[in-house]
Amino acid sequence: MLGNHPEVYVDGDSVGMPLARLYRRYLRGKCASNADEAAAFLQKLLARSYKGRLQRLTEGVVWDAGSESLQEYFSRAVCAFAEKRGKKMWGDKTPELNFQLEKIIQLFPDAKFIHLLRDPRPNAWSLHKRQLYPLPLAAQYWREINSMACAQRNLLGPDRFMVLRYEDLLQNPRDSMEKVCSFLKLPFVEEMLDPGKNASTLSANAYVKPNLDVTRLDAWKEKMSSSQIRKVECIVADLMLELGYTPEYIREAKPLSPLRIFLLRRKLMRKMLFTGKRFQMVDRKWSVQKIPFSRRLKNFFFGSLKQIFSEDFLRVFGYKD
Repeated sequence: MLGNHPEVYVDGDSVGMPLARLYRRYLRGKCASNADEAAAFLQKLLARSYKGRLQRLTEGVVWDAGSESLQEYFSRAVCAFAEKRGKKMWGDKTPELNFQLEKIIQLFPDAKFIHLLRDPRPNAWSLHKRQLYPLPLAAQYWREINSMACAQRNLLGPDRFMVLRYEDLLQNPRDSMEKVCSFLKLPFVEEMLDPGKNASTLSANAYVKPNLDVTRLDAWKEKMSSSQIRKVECIVADLMLELGYTPEYIREAKPLSPLRIFLLRRKLMRKMLFTGKRFQMVDRKWSVQKIPFSRRLKNFFFGSLKQIFSEDFLRVFGYKD
């Protein structure tokens, strides 16, 4: 919907996470003694970006490391990227940028953030059915990412961090998008209310639907049993109430213990190892993908190492932040 605005460019290829990783690697590996070496090191990192997305984002824009900062370079690059497409503002739609906000803010000090909030029950159900998450782990993920969003909203303030409810967007799209435009200091345009005009909706099996479907709001009530709803609410009910959602069964909640999180993540990784076909989004389309066992084994091995050498693993033994 934002991509339909004449002044906003939102790419179908998310680059927020690669940008954050690139910046972290640049800070960690920079040992250049002069500007030319620093620029060459950055180009090396850009060339290694996933599917060359960061190279495309910075195409034709050269970094003069002797006269401008890395932040100024990326700001100039994304502005040029948007201008080539007849736009004034550039944005990224990576859902998990909450976990990388520190790096993104360092790269783009004037950036604004819109956090899309959804009822945890259908959100957890979607992760459970589409991405194999155990339901309690999906609920814990919702708790973690939205707790983080609450903290980020309080730290950045309402001028830089906006929380928009998915339910409000579907039920009152005009009012919601007017608030978004006000937040971004943009004029409201009617085209934003028609998702069907965006390229991401054009194919028959597109990930994004061409219309706002209000009937989806309560579909989870028919799909989830009362016990499944309770499993979610017993982990998130308190945060639900704080964010304006009404639990059906439970009013008090307790997050999963570090040990329980660790064991559920091991369970998820084992399930992914032995699941050869997955329903995934590829090029803006939903499709069934056959995952080679060699890739699944590699993901399992490196995922296990990452989990064991993480702070989450240390918390099992009482480590405190």
